[in-house]
Amino acid sequence: MKQTSSIIVAFVLLAMTGGCKKFSDDINVSPNNPTSASNAQLLTYAINQLPVVIESTNGPLYSQQWSEKPYTDNSRYLSVNFDYYSIYVNALVNLQTILSSKTFNVNDGSMANQLAVTRILRAYLFWHVTDRWGDIPYTDALKGNDNFTPKYDAQKDIYYDLLKELKEASAQIDNGNGVKGDILYNGVMSNWRLLANSCGH
Repeated sequence: MKQTSSIIVAFVLLAMTGGCKKFSDDINVSPNNPTSASNAQLLTYAINQLPVVIESTNGPLYSQQWSEKPYTDNSRYLSVNFDYYSIYVNALVNLQTILSSKTFNVNDGSMANQLAVTRILRAYLFWHVTDRWGDIPYTDALKGNDNFTPKYDAQKDIYYDLLKELKEASAQIDNGNGVKGDILYNGVMSNWRLLANSCGH
Protein backbone atom coordinates (compact mmCIF):
# COMPACT_ATOMS: atom_id res chain seq x y z
CA MET A 1 0.00 0.00 0.00
CA LYS A 2 2.86 2.29 0.92
CA GLN A 3 4.53 1.55 -2.39
CA THR A 4 1.32 2.32 -4.33
CA SER A 5 0.86 5.70 -2.63
CA SER A 6 4.52 6.55 -3.26
CA ILE A 7 4.03 5.79 -6.95
CA ILE A 8 0.91 8.00 -7.05
CA VAL A 9 2.73 10.88 -5.30
CA ALA A 10 5.68 10.51 -7.67
CA PHE A 11 3.34 10.50 -10.65
CA VAL A 12 1.51 13.64 -9.44
CA LEU A 13 4.80 15.47 -8.85
CA LEU A 14 6.04 14.44 -12.28
CA ALA A 15 2.82 15.66 -13.90
CA MET A 16 3.03 19.00 -12.08
CA THR A 17 6.64 19.70 -12.97
CA GLY A 18 6.67 18.33 -16.47
CA GLY A 19 3.30 19.63 -17.58
CA CYS A 20 2.51 21.40 -20.79
CA LYS A 21 4.32 24.59 -21.57
CA LYS A 22 2.34 27.66 -22.51
CA PHE A 23 1.72 27.91 -26.22
CA SER A 24 1.58 31.08 -28.22
CA ASP A 25 -1.91 32.25 -29.06
CA ASP A 26 -0.90 32.14 -32.73
CA ILE A 27 -1.73 28.45 -32.76
CA ASN A 28 -5.44 29.28 -32.40
CA VAL A 29 -5.60 31.79 -35.25
CA SER A 30 -7.53 30.45 -38.21
CA PRO A 31 -5.91 31.14 -41.57
CA ASN A 32 -9.41 31.03 -43.10
CA ASN A 33 -10.64 34.05 -41.10
CA PRO A 34 -8.42 37.00 -42.01
CA THR A 35 -8.48 40.00 -39.71
CA SER A 36 -7.73 42.54 -42.44
CA ALA A 37 -8.21 42.93 -46.17
CA SER A 38 -6.23 44.70 -48.84
CA ASN A 39 -7.60 47.85 -50.43
CA ALA A 40 -8.03 45.91 -53.68
CA GLN A 41 -10.26 43.35 -51.94
CA LEU A 42 -12.31 46.06 -50.23
CA LEU A 43 -12.78 47.89 -53.53
CA THR A 44 -13.83 44.73 -55.38
CA TYR A 45 -16.47 44.00 -52.74
CA ALA A 46 -17.82 47.56 -52.85
CA ILE A 47 -18.09 47.51 -56.66
CA ASN A 48 -19.73 44.10 -56.48
CA GLN A 49 -22.51 45.64 -54.38
CA LEU A 50 -23.48 48.18 -57.09
CA PRO A 51 -26.05 45.98 -58.88
CA VAL A 52 -27.76 45.18 -55.58
CA VAL A 53 -27.97 48.88 -54.72
CA ILE A 54 -28.90 50.26 -58.13
CA GLU A 55 -31.40 47.60 -59.18
CA SER A 56 -33.21 47.39 -55.86
CA THR A 57 -36.88 48.31 -56.06
CA ASN A 58 -37.16 48.93 -52.33
CA GLY A 59 -36.58 52.68 -52.36
CA PRO A 60 -39.04 53.58 -55.14
CA LEU A 61 -41.70 51.30 -53.64
CA TYR A 62 -41.26 52.82 -50.20
CA SER A 63 -41.50 56.37 -51.52
CA GLN A 64 -44.48 55.39 -53.74
CA GLN A 65 -42.65 56.28 -56.95
CA TRP A 66 -43.42 52.73 -58.06
CA SER A 67 -46.37 50.50 -57.24
CA GLU A 68 -47.14 46.81 -57.47
CA LYS A 69 -50.17 45.27 -59.08
CA PRO A 70 -50.61 41.59 -58.21
CA TYR A 71 -48.56 41.47 -54.98
CA THR A 72 -48.86 44.76 -53.15
CA ASP A 73 -47.24 43.89 -49.81
CA ASN A 74 -44.09 45.89 -50.39
CA SER A 75 -45.79 49.06 -51.62
CA ARG A 76 -48.22 48.89 -48.66
CA TYR A 77 -45.32 49.00 -46.17
CA LEU A 78 -45.82 45.43 -44.99
CA SER A 79 -42.12 44.90 -45.49
CA VAL A 80 -40.11 46.98 -43.03
CA ASN A 81 -36.73 46.49 -44.71
CA PHE A 82 -36.88 49.46 -47.08
CA ASP A 83 -33.88 51.31 -45.72
CA TYR A 84 -30.30 52.10 -46.59
CA TYR A 85 -28.75 50.05 -43.79
CA SER A 86 -27.26 47.39 -46.08
CA ILE A 87 -25.59 50.05 -48.26
CA TYR A 88 -23.84 51.55 -45.25
CA VAL A 89 -22.69 48.29 -43.66
CA ASN A 90 -21.53 46.69 -46.90
CA ALA A 91 -20.15 48.90 -49.67
CA LEU A 92 -19.78 52.22 -47.82
CA VAL A 93 -17.99 50.80 -44.78
CA ASN A 94 -15.47 49.09 -47.09
CA LEU A 95 -14.80 52.36 -48.90
CA GLN A 96 -14.45 54.20 -45.59
CA THR A 97 -11.87 51.60 -44.51
CA ILE A 98 -9.80 52.40 -47.60
CA LEU A 99 -10.06 56.16 -46.95
CA SER A 100 -9.00 55.65 -43.33
CA SER A 101 -6.08 53.41 -44.27
CA LYS A 102 -2.66 54.40 -42.99
CA THR A 103 -0.75 52.39 -45.59
CA PHE A 104 -1.26 51.96 -49.31
CA ASN A 105 0.30 49.04 -51.15
CA VAL A 106 1.81 50.34 -54.40
CA ASN A 107 0.92 47.02 -56.01
CA ASP A 108 -2.75 48.00 -55.62
CA GLY A 109 -2.18 51.19 -57.63
CA SER A 110 -0.84 54.62 -56.80
CA MET A 111 -2.08 56.06 -53.52
CA ALA A 112 -3.70 59.01 -55.33
CA ASN A 113 -5.58 56.72 -57.68
CA GLN A 114 -6.75 54.41 -54.89
CA LEU A 115 -8.11 57.39 -52.97
CA ALA A 116 -9.67 58.97 -56.07
CA VAL A 117 -11.53 55.81 -57.09
CA THR A 118 -12.72 55.28 -53.52
CA ARG A 119 -14.00 58.86 -53.26
CA ILE A 120 -15.80 58.66 -56.61
CA LEU A 121 -17.49 55.37 -55.78
CA ARG A 122 -18.39 56.58 -52.28
CA ALA A 123 -19.92 59.76 -53.71
CA TYR A 124 -21.86 57.73 -56.28
CA LEU A 125 -23.35 55.53 -53.57
CA PHE A 126 -24.22 58.44 -51.28
CA TRP A 127 -25.81 60.20 -54.26
CA HIS A 128 -27.99 57.18 -54.83
CA VAL A 129 -28.97 56.97 -51.15
CA THR A 130 -29.91 60.65 -50.79
CA ASP A 131 -31.80 60.57 -54.11
CA ARG A 132 -34.01 57.86 -52.65
CA TRP A 133 -34.26 58.79 -48.99
CA GLY A 134 -33.62 62.53 -48.82
CA ASP A 135 -31.94 63.60 -45.57
CA ILE A 136 -29.50 60.88 -44.49
CA PRO A 137 -26.52 60.42 -42.15
CA TYR A 138 -23.56 61.76 -44.11
CA THR A 139 -20.90 63.84 -42.35
CA ASP A 140 -21.20 61.83 -39.10
CA ALA A 141 -21.76 58.48 -40.81
CA LEU A 142 -19.38 55.51 -40.93
CA LYS A 143 -17.52 56.38 -37.73
CA GLY A 144 -18.22 53.04 -36.07
CA ASN A 145 -17.84 52.98 -32.30
CA ASP A 146 -17.06 56.69 -32.23
CA ASN A 147 -20.62 57.64 -33.16
CA PHE A 148 -23.59 55.28 -32.91
CA THR A 149 -26.12 58.05 -33.54
CA PRO A 150 -24.96 60.10 -36.54
CA LYS A 151 -26.93 63.23 -37.29
CA TYR A 152 -28.96 63.53 -40.49
CA ASP A 153 -27.66 66.05 -43.02
CA ALA A 154 -29.96 68.07 -45.25
CA GLN A 155 -30.14 66.67 -48.77
CA LYS A 156 -29.14 70.04 -50.25
CA ASP A 157 -25.93 70.11 -48.19
CA ILE A 158 -25.11 66.54 -49.18
CA TYR A 159 -25.46 67.37 -52.88
CA TYR A 160 -23.10 70.35 -52.54
CA ASP A 161 -20.52 68.23 -50.75
CA LEU A 162 -20.82 65.39 -53.26
CA LEU A 163 -20.16 67.82 -56.12
CA LYS A 164 -17.05 69.02 -54.29
CA GLU A 165 -15.93 65.43 -53.62
CA LEU A 166 -16.33 64.39 -57.25
CA LYS A 167 -14.44 67.43 -58.53
CA GLU A 168 -11.57 66.90 -56.09
CA ALA A 169 -11.42 63.15 -56.70
CA SER A 170 -11.31 63.64 -60.46
CA ALA A 171 -8.44 66.10 -60.07
CA GLN A 172 -6.66 63.67 -57.73
CA ILE A 173 -6.24 61.01 -60.44
CA ASP A 174 -2.60 60.87 -61.46
CA ASN A 175 -0.50 59.08 -64.07
CA GLY A 176 0.49 56.33 -61.65
CA ASN A 177 -0.65 52.71 -61.76
CA GLY A 178 -4.36 52.07 -62.09
CA VAL A 179 -6.09 50.51 -59.12
CA LYS A 180 -6.20 46.76 -58.58
CA GLY A 181 -9.47 45.11 -57.66
CA ASP A 182 -11.34 47.35 -60.09
CA ILE A 183 -13.85 44.97 -61.65
CA LEU A 184 -15.79 47.87 -63.15
CA TYR A 185 -13.20 49.62 -65.34
CA ASN A 186 -10.22 47.26 -64.96
CA GLY A 187 -8.02 50.03 -63.59
CA VAL A 188 -8.52 52.42 -66.52
CA MET A 189 -8.38 55.72 -64.68
CA SER A 190 -9.73 57.81 -67.54
CA ASN A 191 -13.02 55.94 -67.17
CA TRP A 192 -13.17 56.83 -63.47
CA ARG A 193 -12.60 60.47 -64.39
CA LEU A 194 -15.49 60.25 -66.88
CA LEU A 195 -17.72 58.74 -64.21
CA ALA A 196 -16.83 61.51 -61.76
CA ASN A 197 -17.55 64.17 -64.35
CA SER A 198 -20.84 62.58 -65.43
CA CYS A 199 -22.07 62.31 -61.83
CA GLY A 200 -21.10 65.87 -61.06
CA HIS A 201 -23.11 67.46 -63.86
